Amino acid sequence: MSDFSVNAAGTFWAAMGLVSTAFYQLQVSRKQKALKVNALQLLHYQAPQAAGVVLVMTPFLDNIRGPDGLMAYEYTSGAMTAIGKYHLPT
Repeated sequence: MSDFSVNAAGTFWAAMGLVSTAFYQLQVSRKQKALKVNALQLLHYQAPQAAGVVLVMTPFLDNIRGPDGLMAYEYTSGAMTAIGKYHLPT
C-alpha cells in the first residue's frame, strides 16, 4: 500500500491551489511591471503586509490553545535555535 491516493476532494483542492497560484503569479508580474521594480523589491514591499495578515488570521484558522496547539508546544533551547537560525533575518 502507498501513502498516495486520489479522491474528488483532493483533486478539487489541488486544482484550486493550481488556479490560485497561477492567478497570484500573473498579478505579481503585472504589479512588478506597473511599478517598474524587480522581484526582490516587490517582495520587500509585500512581505510585511503578508506577515500582518498571517498574524491576524492565525488565531481564527489554527488550533492555538488545544492540547496539540501552538501554545502547548514545548519551546526547548534547540527549537528556539532552529527558529532563530532559519526564520529571522541575518
